[in-house]
This record gives sequence, structure tokens and C-alpha cells, in this order.
Amino acid sequence: MQSLFSEKASSKIKWKANSMPQFIDDKPEAINKKSKIIIVEDDIDAVCPVSKALKKTNSNISYCMSGAEALEVIPIIMPDLIVIDWHLGDMNADEVLKKLDGLIFNEDVKPARLITYSSLKESEINLKSLKCFDHIAHWQKPLTMNQIKYKVRELSL
Repeated sequence: MQSLFSEKASSKIKWKANSMPQFIDDKPEAINKKSKIIIVEDDIDAVCPVSKALKKTNSNISYCMSGAEALEVIPIIMPDLIVIDWHLGDMNADEVLKKLDGLIFNEDVKPARLITYSSLKESEINLKSLKCFDHIAHWQKPLTMNQIKYKVRELSL
């Protein structure tokens, strides 16, 4: 029996048992997928304001308290955004990110957006060689809660 839909049209239909088909737009935003965010920070007091601001984006937020934990969790979750402190207790962010880049690089993987933050100036952060991450910003500490909220609103998650 021949399909009522063209091959292209039928690839945009998601069938559920005993229900009408749902049409899926080509744009990923149309699927209503929540963004996955990971905050990598070894200081719980620093996690709280960033987490509080990001929760308003209606995203799924996970936390890693060390570089070693980030190396385990990030390849599993494959987040859309990573917010990472530059100076972690066990290693620096550039070490974590270079190791992850070697672990998860694949031409088919969409790069995760990356925000670093520390007391360093943005000019002191060099992550241009990374393939799996798109370094979109560096937030210089200290940041007030209002500054964090403003920066999160700029992200348009």
C-alpha cells in the first residue's frame, strides 16, 4: 500500500499509538526541548546565584563539584551549555575542556556553548583550539546577583 504522504512529509510525522500524528517542524526549538545546562564549580556558595538565575530559563540544570566529576558527567549528559569556573580544586577548566574535547569530539556532535568565569580577564582565557565547545563568554568575578541575572537573560535559552 502506498503512503498518503510524500517521503519528505512522512519523515516529519511522529506517530503515537492510538492517536493522531504529531507534525514535527524542522527546527529543534519547535520540539519544545529543554536546554541541558551543567554548572561546574567547586564552591557551593558560587553555585547558588548562578543556579538561581539559570532556573528561570526553564532548563534542566546539573552540577559538578570538580573537574574529575565533570569528566564523567559531561560525556553522558551532552549539555547544550556549560558554565565552568576556571579554577577548580582539582584542575583548571582548560584541562577539563581539553580532555573532554579529546573524549567526545565527533563531526556529528553539535558543539556545546561554553561560559567560563573567574577573576581572570577574558584576554587571559584561550580556548580557540577546542572542537566540541563554542566559548561564547567569560564572566569576570566578582559578579553581583543582578549582573548574573542580566548575563543569563542575554543567553536566550
